[in-house]
Amino acid sequence: MRKNRILLFSILFATLVIIASLSVILIFNKGPAYLPHDPIRIEGNSGFSTSNGIISGSGTASDPYIIAGWEINTTTADGIRIENTDAFFVLQNVSVKNGGRVGIYGIFLYNVVNAKIVYNDCTMSNYGIRLISSSKNILSNNNCSNNQYGIFVESSSNNTISNNNCSEALYGICLNESESNIVVDNLCSWNECNIVLDSSRGNSIRMNDCLYGIDSNIYLNESSDNRLSENRIYTIRHGIYISSGMNNTIWNNTFWTYGDGILSHAYDNGTNNHWNSTDGYGNHWDDWTAVDLPYTIAGSAGAKDYHPLSRAIELHYMSVGLNEYSNFKQVP
Repeated sequence: MRKNRILLFSILFATLVIIASLSVILIFNKGPAYLPHDPIRIEGNSGFSTSNGIISGSGTASDPYIIAGWEINTTTADGIRIENTDAFFVLQNVSVKNGGRVGIYGIFLYNVVNAKIVYNDCTMSNYGIRLISSSKNILSNNNCSNNQYGIFVESSSNNTISNNNCSEALYGICLNESESNIVVDNLCSWNECNIVLDSSRGNSIRMNDCLYGIDSNIYLNESSDNRLSENRIYTIRHGIYISSGMNNTIWNNTFWTYGDGILSHAYDNGTNNHWNSTDGYGNHWDDWTAVDLPYTIAGSAGAKDYHPLSRAIELHYMSVGLNEYSNFKQVP
């Protein structure tokens, strides 16, 4: 009997040791294990090679090239630069950081289609991710914080930018001379301007958490025919600011005030912009309780929200990459 008890105790003790060891492994291995790699430069489809970080794939829609698992220091060069390709590829679970100089890109795409840029950590460079003359790409679940520009899209169309963290920069997400892109479900906080549309048209900006934009949360300049809806906005100075542009539709957004330095939740210097939908949905304004009366928009346009909403959109927080980032500044 005593031997049986000793054996049972030994088995129990060994089991506890194994569980404790696994717990330590889980605690200290939350993220991917990166391997060091030199900066990657791919020019044309022929540049997809093992020396350029390709670990599998043939470049087709069903078997895309995979670039994954690398840690790249951008102190002296762009982390990953891909140009003039139409092969299908996925760039995922890569860490590119420490550029810190003007003109250094974490990830740079020029004239690229069919790319998926997902679950990457792109920090401490001039640009986290930059696209020029590129279309039909997906940028999702990337951490692009602590750069001068988080995600910068120029002369590009039909891209989807979703569920990224673009915080603590000059611009969180910027569309410049770009059209028909979807910007959805991103966290942009504590940037000078959280989301910027400059000379851009026909884009959809929706379901983003735009928190504490130091100057503006969403800024439009010479931009038209864009749709802004279901965004959650915490205003320090300006919520949505339209410097110029026409035929933009802004509806079903929620505006809260943060601090006592607010100038306006909404400012419109454009032409024929609509601050409610045609089917009777305006926006929720925390400084307006008379929902049966129009809400006046500041600015020279003389615009109004004719159907202000009584109910706010629920603010949510997302996970980015493989882990949930815990350094988001929470709404008080």
